[in-house]
Parts: sequence; C-alpha cells; structure tokens
Amino acid sequence: MSDTAADEKKVSTSPQIHEDSSSYAEGHVGDVEGGKSVRELHRTFTSRHIQMICLGGCIGSGIFISTGKPYLLSAEGAIVRVILTYWTTAIPTAACMTVYLVLVFGIHAMPNRWFAEFEFATAAAKVTAMIIILFACIAMLGGAGPTGSTNHGANYKELPVFPNGFKGVCQTFTLAAWATGGQEIMGITAGEARRPRWDMPRACTNLFVRIIFFYELSTIFIGLLVRYDDERLLATGTVAASPFVISMANAGIKGLPDLLNVVIIIGLVAIGAEAMYIASRAMQAMSRMGMLPSVLGRVDKKGRPYYSLLVTGVFATVMTYINVSNTGAIIFTWFSSIASTVYFMAWMTISLSNWQMHRAIKLQNDPAWKLPHAFKLRAYPLTSVYLFIFSFLVLFATGYVSLFPIGAEPSAEAFFQTFLGVPIFIVAYLGYKVVFRTKFVHPKNADLKTGRRPLTDDDIAFLDAYYAQPMYKRILSYVRF
Repeated sequence: MSDTAADEKKVSTSPQIHEDSSSYAEGHVGDVEGGKSVRELHRTFTSRHIQMICLGGCIGSGIFISTGKPYLLSAEGAIVRVILTYWTTAIPTAACMTVYLVLVFGIHAMPNRWFAEFEFATAAAKVTAMIIILFACIAMLGGAGPTGSTNHGANYKELPVFPNGFKGVCQTFTLAAWATGGQEIMGITAGEARRPRWDMPRACTNLFVRIIFFYELSTIFIGLLVRYDDERLLATGTVAASPFVISMANAGIKGLPDLLNVVIIIGLVAIGAEAMYIASRAMQAMSRMGMLPSVLGRVDKKGRPYYSLLVTGVFATVMTYINVSNTGAIIFTWFSSIASTVYFMAWMTISLSNWQMHRAIKLQNDPAWKLPHAFKLRAYPLTSVYLFIFSFLVLFATGYVSLFPIGAEPSAEAFFQTFLGVPIFIVAYLGYKVVFRTKFVHPKNADLKTGRRPLTDDDIAFLDAYYAQPMYKRILSYVRF
C-alpha cells in the first residue's frame, strides 16, 4: 500500500483527517517581519517524494560508474558529455552542458510539486534500471550471453583479498561513503514535508533498506563478474569504466549498456536539480537565521526561494562551464575537493547536534517525548556515538590515504586535493564565531521552542487511524515503489 493510497483511504473514512493538515500548506503566508508578511516554503512533499528524492540522489554515477574506478573527476554537467561519448564524440562539450543547465533550471522554474514529481519519476526509472541490471548480473553468473560462462567465484578464490593492504581498505571506505552520500538531504526536505511525523520516519526506514539492498547486491555481483585488476576499470573520460558495462561486454550482451547510459543521463539531470534544491534551501535557511542577506530568504507564491535559486544558478553555471577547458577542470577539482571531506564533518556535526538536543530535552524536562506519537530513536545514544566515531574513523582514513596515496609518492597537492575541506570547515566555523560573536550554549539553556511544529488534531487523528491497523497492514504499507 502506498502512502498516498493510505492517505486517501483514511481521508474517506474519517471526516477529521484532511489531505493537507499542515499550517504551512500551499500558499501559506508566515509570520510578520518588519511589517511585511513572510511567505514560507510550501509543505507539498509526501513520504514517497522524500524517500525517492533521497534514493535517487544516492543511485547515480557513484554506483553505475565509480564503483569500478578510483575517482570521478567532473560534476554532473561534465559527466553528461562523458556518457555521450559512448555513442558519439561529435557533440561539443559546451553544448552538452548548456542543454543540461537548461533542463535543471527549467525544473526549478516550476512549482515545488513539479520538482518532487520529477525527482520521483527519475528515481523510479533508476530503481527499475537497477533491478533489471541486478537480474542481468544473476543471469551472467549462470553463464548467460553469447560469450558468457558460469561463474564459480574464481575472483574471490584466486585473487588476493586485500591487494592494496590497509591503504586499499581506507580508500574503499572513502569511495563507498562518496558513492552513497546524499542522504542528509532528507533533513532538508523535512521543511517541506506535508506530514513530517508520518513522512520522515517512513522515508528514513525505506531509504536505509533500499540503499543496503542495491549497493550490497551490486557490489557482490561486481566482485564476482569483474576482476579488480581489469585495465578497463581505470579508463578515464569514458563510461567504459563502469563495471556493469564491462561485465556485459564480457558476456557479449548488447543493448543493456545503452539502457544504462540513458538512465545515467536522466539521473544526472535529477541529481543536478537535487543539488540546486539543497543549496537554495540552505541559503534560504541561513538568510532567515541572519547569516546571509535577508533578500535570499524571500519565497514566492509557488513556494520557491527565488533569489537563493538565482544565486545558486549563477554559481552552478560558472562551475559547469569551467570544465570546458583543461585549466578550468583543474580549478574545479580543487573546488570539488572541499566537498569530499566536509561530508564526514557534516555527519559528525549531525551526531553532536542530536546528542546535545537529547541532553537539552532531558535537562529542561521538555515534554517532547511524552507528546502523542512522539518519535524517538530506540537505540539512542548508541546511534549518535556510532555515527560520530565511524565518521571520524573514515575521515582519518581519508586523510591517511591522501597523505600516503596508493601507488604514488606523498605530495602536498595530492593531500590537499582530497583533504582541503577539513581546514576550510574549521576556518569557516571559527570565522563565524568571530564575526557573529556567538557563545556556546549549554543544553539547559538551548532554545527548544522556536520553529517547533506541534501536531495538529488532524495529524493526531491520522496517526491514530494508522496505528489502529493490524501490524501486518502497517508493515505492508512500507512495501511500495
């Protein structure tokens, strides 16, 4: 049963439950600041939108291409050109990037609902493609294809387990985290979720299960079908580096590589739109907090932070076209290196914030966990401790491999191209403390009221109706596309 279907069923059986009970529904005008009404972001996302937006961001070039090559050296706009070289090299790079940017900007020219539906459709296409590819891998293990042969696990039996030793393990953690990264967008979409208490826990659970399913299975199949020392895995500037394409080529299967490339191109547009969504919403939130000019916090009637989108679009255009020249690509590599380690820093910050929030609730005797249908992590505090320690260890592994790269001599350039984000993160944090002169807030004095969205009577009635169902129906409601 889908969340949407469940919504419709409960709406039809209870007059108290409405499809959109949020006080921040479509067209909402928020508080008054400086004598002017302030529009809020529209709460139009359902759990199916949120989980597919996040899943679509995780299933992209990271799993289709980079599971088999050391580094991905360009952004989504530049990768489109790389994918098209599988068919032709006649299309200019700038033309590919222009079409790509027009598509991404066009998506955000529409209301938020259109963006959500586009992300859902493209994520569904990628999920379908992954399922087809996984079944193809199973067939190839059994010897399918004109030149296929039965696989008995020779790659695992004959090849060394850790060919690059501890450095190889560190590099694997880094690349795996990069390929599966992006789930933090779920926290941003919560601000536009129609029913946050209903939508967010379901989206989190489904996303976790699906990422484990797709990535674990694909990694196992790749390890069985493609040797780690296959020279084609090291191909740069070509989609031939994809282990899926290599395995299909080994089996003589035609057609599926073309399907894979089409799905990647569609997915890249979706990921670009998603990246623009994240950046614009972050800027809008920072503006409301006084960290950026107030103009960036303005929202139009369609629920879009239009000035933040405009600024994001300008930066996206510059950073995309900079890849046209070789010098520009080098500059872009340095810019993108900032994000490679900030990802781990962000999750360490999230774990600390979660820890401090729980402390604040406890010290202030706040009734957050006693409210109807309150959601609380069952394994807390182990979850926050695990997240912080593991993120720190992976960050350390990244620094170690950057300092002592595999098959190369240590160099300052190689180190900072990977680890530049850490000093920038520290400088940005200290700079913020100096400029805004903020103090460390003890959890006992933390503000737990501002921005809190209490459940409405309709929300409570909706959740009461859901939890009144038998357990098997609630479990089946998670089984959806």
